[in-house]
Amino acid sequence: MREHEGERVNTVGEVCRKLKKNKASFRIVYSWNGEIDPELDFDLVCKAVNACKQMTLVIEEVSLYCSPSRIPTTLSKIVGQGRHSNLGIICTSQTPKQINPFLRSQAGRIISFSQTEPGHIEWCKAVMGAEAEKLPKLKPFECLDWSPELCIVRDRNFDPV
Repeated sequence: MREHEGERVNTVGEVCRKLKKNKASFRIVYSWNGEIDPELDFDLVCKAVNACKQMTLVIEEVSLYCSPSRIPTTLSKIVGQGRHSNLGIICTSQTPKQINPFLRSQAGRIISFSQTEPGHIEWCKAVMGAEAEKLPKLKPFECLDWSPELCIVRDRNFDPV
């Protein structure tokens, strides 16, 4: 399932070709193609992104590239210092606990579909407060769009950008 719009890339070579062609602000969506070593390829993609300015990197299923206890140094640099180069990052994951705590701590916005696992809801409550109680009640294709300033239940037809 393709969840995000943007220039789709599957290898670091594709990232480099896109970067040479398009110098303006843009978004690339990285999802591993299953053909090369994912850790090496992802590291190279992050190095290429770190060399850029004014771009958003979308990482689908971020738990494929880092774990709750490990985050690649190159991704950590994007998350911690990318704002100085106007780098943005969007990550998807099936559950919040699969995402590295440093990555979660830097999230300015969380979009979540229905959560019913007690541990996941507890994590969401710690971040979202009482708004997290809406998560188990969401209908199919509804999501909770949360930020410190705003919390809205949305249907599947909204644009998350």
